Amino acid sequence: MKIVVRLLFVFNFLLINSQSKRIVYEYSYTNDSTKLDQKKSEILYLDLHGKESYFYNSKFNYVDSLKQQKNIENYKLLTLIREYYSSNSYKELLVRNNNAVSSLYYKNDTDYYKIDLPKNSKWKILPEKIKYNGYNLQKAYAVINDRHWNVWFSNEVPINNGPFIFQDLPGLVFIAEDKNKSQIFKLVGIRTLENDHSKSALLKSTERSKSITMEQFSKMLVDQEEKYLNMVSNRSTSTPSEYFDSLGNSISEQEYMLMQRKSRQDVLKRNNNKLINDFKNK
Repeated sequence: MKIVVRLLFVFNFLLINSQSKRIVYEYSYTNDSTKLDQKKSEILYLDLHGKESYFYNSKFNYVDSLKQQKNIENYKLLTLIREYYSSNSYKELLVRNNNAVSSLYYKNDTDYYKIDLPKNSKWKILPEKIKYNGYNLQKAYAVINDRHWNVWFSNEVPINNGPFIFQDLPGLVFIAEDKNKSQIFKLVGIRTLENDHSKSALLKSTERSKSITMEQFSKMLVDQEEKYLNMVSNRSTSTPSEYFDSLGNSISEQEYMLMQRKSRQDVLKRNNNKLINDFKNK
């Protein structure tokens, strides 16, 4: 995805203007830690409404909007939803209220869950500085969820916020990247939100959430992987006693089960670097 960087704006209006703002980040990532050269990109929004902020995928409300469409054929709806989930990695919603508690909203196959995140107060501000589109940025470092992060923030923009869970620094986070640069957030634009209905749509999603602890969330992620591994797809033939491998050779039921599990293990290996996986170790 090629994105034109547009930073021709002045941040002073963030301080003197009470209008809501949308800070746009490009999120570049690879879900496979063994393929660092094969990155994908998505556009993520950090919406600022006074002291409240919402961080989410630009297509966050896409699935809900699809479901509300009338006269859409069921198979087409399912196809579009599958395409969305397969093509977008960041699907969560992060809400921060009054510059205090951050809440992660996570959706599995059936339900929304709300998890309150602990504040990260372990930033180490470093002396390195760079220029970025006319702004002076300073480097900070932290280990969050066992991942090593370098971020670049600007105290010229005294907003202690940023993408994902990067908050509580003395300035807005412009760039964040992990040690291997397999996960990168980069500020690419900003706009005023006029007559924007995204906040009400986001809040509507949070109304359906169930509150769980971080420990419960971590266990849920682990259990989901185990359930996925043990789930066996439909038999390769309509005859219960017959099973075939990918080459069409007849195999036993036990061999078929093992083949299915190995296939799913390979899928998980290809997704071993997803950000949401970082919460499994909490």
